[in-house]
Amino acid sequence: LSWIIVLFGVTFTMANQTLSTTRLEDAQATISQEVREDLAAWLMATAGARFHEGEPPPSAAELAEGTGAPLGAVHKVLDELVAAELLAEVGSGADATYVPARSLESISLADVLEPFRHADDAPDLGGQASMVEVQKVLSDCQRQSNEELTSFRLEDLVKRLLALPKPEDGDLGAVAHESESKPAKKTA
Repeated sequence: LSWIIVLFGVTFTMANQTLSTTRLEDAQATISQEVREDLAAWLMATAGARFHEGEPPPSAAELAEGTGAPLGAVHKVLDELVAAELLAEVGSGADATYVPARSLESISLADVLEPFRHADDAPDLGGQASMVEVQKVLSDCQRQSNEELTSFRLEDLVKRLLALPKPEDGDLGAVAHESESKPAKKTA
């Protein structure tokens, strides 16, 4: 009887902790549209910089640490970038890493932001004349913005990141330059 009580207690504790952790991650993963777009561009540029330099691809945990963003939010954005075929996931689970799915010069910033700006599940906001006019103005502005974003390639952003001064210890941008701060391997 005492073992049954102990096993019940352990099971209850594990279930309670799992539920609390899941709720916390879900709450932390809710971020604004602007932050999602910024995060997507940074994740792509960081994975691209690592690829460009021939370094090992980053994991979700490394990327989350590099941005300070919650791991759940980073996973959501990575999943959308993988679904859009902009990043490729290498491996699975906690060991998964991320590499650009196409050449850096073939990916524009418009490509990176597109999955976050057009949701398939967007509600119909109605056909009132005022709403139609608002949508028209926003659509025109977005088209002009997309023209600029289309001309800027991920390769250009990667080059800008790699040209930045090397980060100090504790700098959140350290992921792109991580290998440069490691001591060189000695050859025999």
